[in-house]
Amino acid sequence: MRKMTASILGLFFICFILEMSIRIHNFFYKKKYSYGTLNEKIVENNNFKIVAFGNSFTLGSGAPPGESYPDHLQRRFIKELPNIKVDVINRGIGGANSAIILRMLKKVIKKTIPDLMIFRVGEQNYSNLTLISDYLNRENIQQNFLSKTMNYIHDKLFFFRLYRLLFYLDDKRESEKMNILIQVPADEWRNKRMLYQRKFKKFGDKNFQNFCNNKKEIDELEKWFVNETQTTPNASNYFWLGMITQNCRQDNLKAARLFILGIENATEYKYDRSYEALVNIRTYDGTPQVQSLINNFIERWSKNYPDTKYFLDTKNKMNWESWVRSDVTEILRIAKEYNITVVMHNYPPDGERFPERKTLNKMLKDIALKNNIIFFDFEKTILDMMTAFPDKNKFIDEYFAKDLPSHPMDGHLNSKGNKLNADHLFDLIMKHKLVHRPKKNIIQYSK
Repeated sequence: MRKMTASILGLFFICFILEMSIRIHNFFYKKKYSYGTLNEKIVENNNFKIVAFGNSFTLGSGAPPGESYPDHLQRRFIKELPNIKVDVINRGIGGANSAIILRMLKKVIKKTIPDLMIFRVGEQNYSNLTLISDYLNRENIQQNFLSKTMNYIHDKLFFFRLYRLLFYLDDKRESEKMNILIQVPADEWRNKRMLYQRKFKKFGDKNFQNFCNNKKEIDELEKWFVNETQTTPNASNYFWLGMITQNCRQDNLKAARLFILGIENATEYKYDRSYEALVNIRTYDGTPQVQSLINNFIERWSKNYPDTKYFLDTKNKMNWESWVRSDVTEILRIAKEYNITVVMHNYPPDGERFPERKTLNKMLKDIALKNNIIFFDFEKTILDMMTAFPDKNKFIDEYFAKDLPSHPMDGHLNSKGNKLNADHLFDLIMKHKLVHRPKKNIIQYSK
């Protein structure tokens, strides 16, 4: 009995040492690579605090470091209100869906004690299923008790870095793909995209249909991505190679295999936009080989990730709307609970790539109006400006980023576009007289 007790205690001690080692590494890594507007800083002064929540659109992907819309908003407050100290804290996370934002919300509120919260969420919900079990469990959508329980335990254990490491080792991930242990620095992500831009500038300027007409460029790009998948077999490289294969080579079977490899090699999140590509292939290509490949993958993959089947079922495809609506409602409830003023805004127009975003933008506006939340319709602002602009392509060049190997109208903004967003938000905040000298009641944050 003593030996068993000693062995258990020894195992717990080893796990504790490993967990602390990973967390110490995480702390210094994030400290070394942190950037942006108070991204990782805990603000402990009595300034008026604004926290901006969102995904890569908030983080600033597409613009140089220090040029996100929260950065521009911070500078505008310093210029226009020198007598009132305002801190704008950027808590954007690249690729984050609404559940990820919701999961970290209370923790950020308790650390930063904000007076005003700005957010837009949901743009990733139709391709990234991370933490969807929070929504399914909250709304009692999953009927399988065992599945619900396992998801709950899995999500709770994900707090421990050691569990994440063991989980991905068990899933046969190579050690170089272990960046789930830490948040990948956004500037590192951006540099990778800039590499795509420098190597294939025209790829960022044209959609696939036009791009596929250039056989020499397709061959060069395909060869480069094949090499990238061999040296760095990550989800992004497999995804873009799959897109070339599907759109330019017209080979859905091979493209489906590449998208599956992209899902299997996803690192930062369990789910990837390759799921969306698989849904499209399965919907429009009814050939037995393609259907069999995708259905067999779903059956196999859903054993480890039960939510996969829910998402890839085309009948339930549009349930991402209910998911976003539920999460946004919960975010507003928490903001009210902590007595925080909220400003919502929507995403820039998406051009041809994501038809869901138009639905999402309308939904965010409807939720804001229904709950009497101050709302900035950024989509309408951009469309109105584009209509008045003499040349649409020049407008895109002037305000939108080209650092992704895709059509620039995926919505990511460059520095000027982010400044435009920030200036309109500043005017809206001043119009409603939301900024004041804070008188904080710390007790309300002790919940």
